[in-house]
Amino acid sequence: MKTNIELPGFDTQDALDKFGGDRVLLIKYVSLMIKDLDKRLPLLGSMLNNHDFENAKIELHTMRGTASALSATHLISLCLECEKSCQQKLDQQSLHIYMELKCAVDLIRQAI
Repeated sequence: MKTNIELPGFDTQDALDKFGGDRVLLIKYVSLMIKDLDKRLPLLGSMLNNHDFENAKIELHTMRGTASALSATHLISLCLECEKSCQQKLDQQSLHIYMELKCAVDLIRQAI
């Protein structure tokens, strides 16, 4: 089944398949993910600024799981990349990826 909706950074067809082709339900869950990320991203930013890499990795892992459930492939890869930077305690790289995450979420928000 082809879809006429496109979500930036998603495997949209895979996401639709997970929701039985229900576009409305998919958008509802993407909206919920955005609301959740709007709470989590400021916390993550604070953790990174405070060099709290252990808690940042936990937060990123949670965010990656949510993104995975919705086939948000770009968010998945950014979270994974940031987790790896935190593992290596690369603060500037982690903050740079964090900013990319924020931009990616803004693009999704604009699309829905």
